[in-house]
Amino acid sequence: MDDQKRLRFSVVPKSTTIEVERPNAFRASDDDPETMVVELTAWPAGPQCPVWVEIAVEAAHDAYRAALREEMARRERDGQNETDPETGQHTYTGPTHLLSQILVDYRCDLLCAVVEGLDRKEAAIWARHGGAWEDVLVELGRWQRATPDEPPPESDSEGEAVGEAATAPSSPASASSTGRTTGKR
Repeated sequence: MDDQKRLRFSVVPKSTTIEVERPNAFRASDDDPETMVVELTAWPAGPQCPVWVEIAVEAAHDAYRAALREEMARRERDGQNETDPETGQHTYTGPTHLLSQILVDYRCDLLCAVVEGLDRKEAAIWARHGGAWEDVLVELGRWQRATPDEPPPESDSEGEAVGEAATAPSSPASASSTGRTTGKR
């Protein structure tokens, strides 16, 4: 029996706690506080992250890429998409509010995927430009901050910028930091 090999695997998910200040739903009088702090479970990237979280994160990436492709195709049809013949870089003319909405939706989807119990309205507050979304996602290993000397964003097979790099100076975490071995972010 001494020559038997034993294997040990951890099935304990790794999580962290995020404190969120919310309106006090239990406020009965003016003496009660207007807000309350609740603790929510957040799931960092890595091998001990539950698979349902990774599936929700991947769905957020897929929805973002699909919405971005659809908007770029619409701009192409409407003549709002120009490509520099020397660099191959896309220049988008026309209104940008739809791209902004796609970006906010993407951030909300990612936040709701990795912070259990965060509702869409709360995620929208974090997801706005200048909101806490980037700090939360960087802390969880789901996003990388842009550096001033960062090279131009990668392009996918259609030549579109990949991930948030298409419209902002930061990007989803790399494959190595998320434990992912295939596909682009």
